[in-house]
Amino acid sequence: MHITPFELNENLVEEGKYILIDCRPISEFTKGHILGAINIPPPHSEDALTIIKDENLDFVSLIKNEKDANDFELNRLTRKIVVYDENSYEISENSVIGAIRYRLIKEMCDAVTLVGGYADFKEHHPNRCGIEPETAVRNPKAPPNLNIKNPSADDSKKIPKQPFPVQVIPYLYLGDAEASKNLDAIKELNITYIMNVTANLPNVFEDKGLGIIYKRIPVNDSPTESIDKYFSEAAAFIGKYHFITYYRILDELFRGKTE
Repeated sequence: MHITPFELNENLVEEGKYILIDCRPISEFTKGHILGAINIPPPHSEDALTIIKDENLDFVSLIKNEKDANDFELNRLTRKIVVYDENSYEISENSVIGAIRYRLIKEMCDAVTLVGGYADFKEHHPNRCGIEPETAVRNPKAPPNLNIKNPSADDSKKIPKQPFPVQVIPYLYLGDAEASKNLDAIKELNITYIMNVTANLPNVFEDKGLGIIYKRIPVNDSPTESIDKYFSEAAAFIGKYHFITYYRILDELFRGKTE
């Protein structure tokens, strides 16, 4: 259930035969990778293996780049998938690379691991490694229209306040307590699944016969609240409805200090 660097190099001459999945952190992927690979970095959580193995979470949701995710979904059943990390020594189901390969096989994909990983392949075939010109843009993918730097006081005055709900990525919206009660906006955006990330705010339209499905993640509005324990459950809900049914989801985030 593996492929050697020599075998992979020989077969890469035939374009469109393989999907290459690089399971290293984004910081390593952007420094260099096998050309044409897509990046599925290990989740930043102690429950990384649980998240990967969760069959309620669509596998494609682990791919952060939208174009890569679409290409993978289109070709996953017709191409051999090669999974690798830095060395690809540990390939049991209790390793990230092993868990990813196991998930792919469960989903009827032809998946193998690369013997020796990126390090060994690069040593023998450096001409097939590097960075595509668009890599800096592709990974990580910043949500559109979001300012991810810390603005200065002067900068913040120039940024117009955008009303909630606001689109984060296609089909995924971020809202606050007021947005969760704005039925006109919910209908206009065709939002039918709402994740209520509060311990006490009501699911406003749950019993109104509107066909809106709610999921409560009981996060307390406190700076000391640990949210890591909720990641797997929240990701499963978003992944299930975002990538399988393509309905739009409003992520209800209540922040006590929101103006």
